[in-house]
Amino acid sequence: MTFDLTGFLGYSAGFCTTAAFLPQVIRSVRTRSTKDISLFMLVLFATGLILWTIYGICEDRLPIVAANGITLVFVGVLFWLRIRYGSSEKAS
Repeated sequence: MTFDLTGFLGYSAGFCTTAAFLPQVIRSVRTRSTKDISLFMLVLFATGLILWTIYGICEDRLPIVAANGITLVFVGVLFWLRIRYGSSEKAS
């Protein structure tokens, strides 16, 4: 078995960028507040994630597909929270 540096870099980068988004999701779920999150940013970011995922599928790059697919789920949670609690934000 040989060490695949390119795959390692891809999975490591994907882990870091996905994990960086997780604290915001956790905070938003706990506080039920998304008042400081731009809806435009969420839509634009989700669009980028979808395009990256499609690109990863076309290029058969599992690290790209996995990282962007998981982050897209996180963005979906934030989007749902933004829609659900956007008009009735509680002070935190």
